[in-house]
This record gives sequence, structure tokens and C-alpha cells, in this order.
Amino acid sequence: MNNKGIPRIYKRQEKSILKESKRQGLEVIDVMYVDFKEEDRNNNVLNTAVKSILGGNLKVTYAQVFLFNKNGEKQIYIQPYAGQIALPGEHHIILSGGFSSPIVLKDQEMYGGPCWKCKNSKLENWVNKEETPLEKASKEVEFQWTVGTGKIDLEWGGQFYYIGEGKSHLIMQSGRYGGFITYKVGFKEFGQLVEALKNILEDKVYDEQQPIYKSHYINIVKKYINS
Repeated sequence: MNNKGIPRIYKRQEKSILKESKRQGLEVIDVMYVDFKEEDRNNNVLNTAVKSILGGNLKVTYAQVFLFNKNGEKQIYIQPYAGQIALPGEHHIILSGGFSSPIVLKDQEMYGGPCWKCKNSKLENWVNKEETPLEKASKEVEFQWTVGTGKIDLEWGGQFYYIGEGKSHLIMQSGRYGGFITYKVGFKEFGQLVEALKNILEDKVYDEQQPIYKSHYINIVKKYINS
């Protein structure tokens, strides 16, 4: 999609994202545009994934891929759309260190708010300790994205899993963090998660892990995260 063909609503959201990220000290490397109507293979993969969280009503037709640098670390944010409708995006970063099991941040509203879940009960208790930077950062994660007068409830807010060679992958889905015409997508909240995890990651070698829930845009991320 060339710039002349980009809908105005996409450009407004792009401007908002760049403004929000700049406030958090991120340097933009590039902004890329993916038109999924022109990329049938990716289109099928993404539409299947997004249907599952949106009840089959909306399909990704377009996405903006933002590459950022902060203190030498690359971050990616992907902002998808279904036609003129902005959908929940994803933040991605690779960090040094890891845990013995993949963890996922779930909204446990009836039990005190967001908490991390995993198969290892000892690790689960440890990452959910009260009054820690990770607990405070986790409680700032938003689990809803508004679409018109409706809302999308996110099945998960964040995921963290070991990918090998001393590295792990952190993903945060984007709820809506404010904005009127455009969406604020949580760069501050993602940064807080990053810094909180850095302080407790274990410098050990583990077997490669898979996320508990598949990222909707993992093929795009793999293409750019190490480029």
C-alpha cells in the first residue's frame, strides 16, 4: 500500500503511536505497512487468529509495523485494522534471561486483578509476589479494547517464554489506555513490564519453550525482531 492509498484514520493512529512512544524515550527506526489483501498467505493466518478472539466478526485487512530502539534494544509494535476499525495490537521485545516455564498474564478480576499463570506452581507464586515492581506493573495492564460502543475483552495481557540461547520473548497485547479519536496503546505500561522482568530474570539455560497462547503476528515479528 503506497502512502497515497493509506486511509486517514490509519495516519492519525500512526501519528498518535509515534507521539506516545517518543514520550517513553523510544527512537523510531522504521514504520512499515502490510496490506493483507495483497498477501494471501499471511492474510489467512492472521484472520484465523483474530477471528478466535473477536467472535468471527472482524478480519485483519491491514497492519502498521513499528520498529523502535531504546538503549540498544529493539522493540516492535504491530497495529492491526479491520477495514477502518483499529484492533488490539501487540508489543514485542527480546530480553536476556528466562524462567523455567512460560508464563501468561491473565485478568483475574474476581481475585484481585491481573496475575501470572503457569504450570510451575513455585514459579507462579514467585512472579506473583505482592508489593514487587512486577506486581505493580502487571496491575497497570489493560484487558479491554473498545470498538465503537462495544468492547473486546482480551484473553491474555502478556506472555513471556524462553526462546533459547539465553533469550526470552515478552509480548503484551494492547488494551486501550486512553485517547478520543485515536488509541493510546500502552507504551508506558509495556516499558514497566520490561524493567520489572529484567530485575528478576534467571541467568540459566532452559529448553526452548512455546507461548501458552500463540501470538497473532508472530511471523511478522520473527521477520523483523533480529534484522
